[in-house]
Amino acid sequence: MSNRPTPRPGRGRSLAPIFLLLLVFGTAVALATEACGAGSRKKPDSRPHPLRIQVQNNLNPPASARIYIERRAGARDSVGVAEAKETTTLNAQPEGIDGRRRLVAVVPGAAIPGGEIVSDFFLPTGVQSLSWNLAANELEERGE
Repeated sequence: MSNRPTPRPGRGRSLAPIFLLLLVFGTAVALATEACGAGSRKKPDSRPHPLRIQVQNNLNPPASARIYIERRAGARDSVGVAEAKETTTLNAQPEGIDGRRRLVAVVPGAAIPGGEIVSDFFLPTGVQSLSWNLAANELEERGE
């Protein structure tokens, strides 16, 4: 028999080895998880691919229209001008990939009531091109 006194429960025993073991185990698990998933995950591109917009400006009376992409918050980015009685192809680079967008045609003068034509919303993710008939206000999406 040993001459060492038996420690009372809860006293005299160090918890340091247990904490050290948990720290080493937790670090190993975290590193293994990160290493396994690092190659398989793709980070989303912060900029979507360019968007081709075909605008059929068939307004009556004929008028040119400045085309914008509008974000949900109301901020607008100018895309270009669709001349009267023409089908114009414009290229845009929508900011960010998240959130809905819509097209806005601003028509100067009294060609249309209110001076604006506003399309339905679309999501830029997966859309390569849009076709917009201004007179009918019909927006067609074409995906990948």
